[in-house]
Amino acid sequence: DVRPYISNLIGDEVSTPPQLTIREDGTGLTEKRRSLKWRRHRFSQRIASMQEQLINDQADLVTIETQLEQNTDEMMVCVLAQELANAAQDGKAFPASAFVNLEAATTNATAAQKLQVTAMKRMHANALKGVAQIAPDAYKGGQILKECAQAGRSWLASVRQAVQTTANVLGSTKKAMETELNKNTEYRHWKSQTDKIKLEKLTIKRVEKAMQELAKDNSIIDRSELAQRMMLLKSGLFGSKTSFSFGAPPVQAWINHTKSMHDQAVAGFVASMKQLRDGALSLTPTGRARIAKYDYENTKVQIASLRTAQNLESLNLQELPLGSREHELACQQLETTWLDWSAAIDHLGAIQFFCDMIDPVLDNKMDANLIMSCRGYAQLSGTTYRKSVVVDAKETLIKKGFQSDANLVSQRLKALQCPMPAVSVMNQ
Repeated sequence: DVRPYISNLIGDEVSTPPQLTIREDGTGLTEKRRSLKWRRHRFSQRIASMQEQLINDQADLVTIETQLEQNTDEMMVCVLAQELANAAQDGKAFPASAFVNLEAATTNATAAQKLQVTAMKRMHANALKGVAQIAPDAYKGGQILKECAQAGRSWLASVRQAVQTTANVLGSTKKAMETELNKNTEYRHWKSQTDKIKLEKLTIKRVEKAMQELAKDNSIIDRSELAQRMMLLKSGLFGSKTSFSFGAPPVQAWINHTKSMHDQAVAGFVASMKQLRDGALSLTPTGRARIAKYDYENTKVQIASLRTAQNLESLNLQELPLGSREHELACQQLETTWLDWSAAIDHLGAIQFFCDMIDPVLDNKMDANLIMSCRGYAQLSGTTYRKSVVVDAKETLIKKGFQSDANLVSQRLKALQCPMPAVSVMNQ
């Protein structure tokens, strides 16, 4: 029966509440309900005081145990126990406070609980006395140091038990108090209304906070919506590592398409260069001999003719006079070759321009192929493991000699005084 124990805490007999049933005393509460509420208030105050002390004792205990975990040396344990013994001499400071609080919490406990509390208090007193006697000689080491450390550890174990017992008692006491009060119909009704009022107040505060936040120019809701829309936009355009879809995202698909157009333009440029060199070779002594169906036996002449054709040097006004049909055809072939080259460079320029435009919004949540296409893969140290699409394509044009071929085409256009076609911005 917890009622005697509870009544001791609140200073009145809960089992015999006033029998008045007068309704509405001007405060909105019946006399009986007001009495129960007052008793609950006094009980809560007593429990709160002990709960506060319990929290302080628990914090002190954790601090001490942490120190011992970090340093398990027996001298450290003994010195720490001596310091605690000195602090506990006034009967109020930790660890004495833990036992004082335990005694207050178990004032009307059962006989078994009282026996347990008495044993812990006696252990505390003996440990306090023992540590005070042994600690001064512990510096000598040996057996006395071990006894001091052991006494300190045992003492802390009893303190830990006292703190835990206090926590258990307070928890069960609060539960028992609430159970006892709930037996009263009016109290249950009052508590139900009070809980509803608290919930409504909390809801109102949350709504008020939400309205205040929404009223701001840069509210958290707006920022959240903006972030969501940006995420959807990025995912839709650039793809996402976490999303599953068929095919490449739109931006990557455009880059792939533009790169394929570049490859086609390069293929056309290569084919046009072969045609130009074949035509240039036909204007050399070796080429004229082949047309006439006889070959030079002079190797030097053949090598010189091939070099001349390779560099397009035979495409000149001497061989192709202005106004002649041959001059017109040569200019057309040069222009076609140049336009293929210009288109190839423009396609790369378009990819680079687009990558530069979207670079500020690229992040590692996007499709990995897109980031690889625009940035490649490189460390902050500058080490490059894979180049971007544009850089790789430009280096390929240089390595295969296509850039040099384009320069030859530009020179022959000027040498033959052909009309200059449109010039790529990247090739100026």
